Amino acid sequence: PFTEILLEYLDVEPTTSILAFALLLLIPYAAMKVIANNAGEASRGSIMGPIDRVLGFGFGVVKGALIMVFAFSLIALGFDSMWGYKGRPVWITTARTYPVIDSASSDLVNVIAERRERLRIDAEGE
Repeated sequence: PFTEILLEYLDVEPTTSILAFALLLLIPYAAMKVIANNAGEASRGSIMGPIDRVLGFGFGVVKGALIMVFAFSLIALGFDSMWGYKGRPVWITTARTYPVIDSASSDLVNVIAERRERLRIDAEGE
């Protein structure tokens, strides 16, 4: 619909679609950026500022750990598919964080497999 409105003013089809996409992407982004900056300035000046920073750090750590587990799972899937579990490179298996990330990755794969099985059983039961 927005492309059609722009077509009334601009008579070039590909350019109008690209412009509509850019405007629909950039206007909400800019609005949210302004709102986030105002909220950030208000929280830094309040008593909640240090609490906000500590919580932000904690959530950042959790997010980083999840990204590491997902990335490791994809890398391990590639190596395990090609060369098997024993085919993982030495630089991966000797890393200090390998036991923790490998365990978390295995748990993630098991949870996904269990949920897929449960969904399959539920779908067959209907």
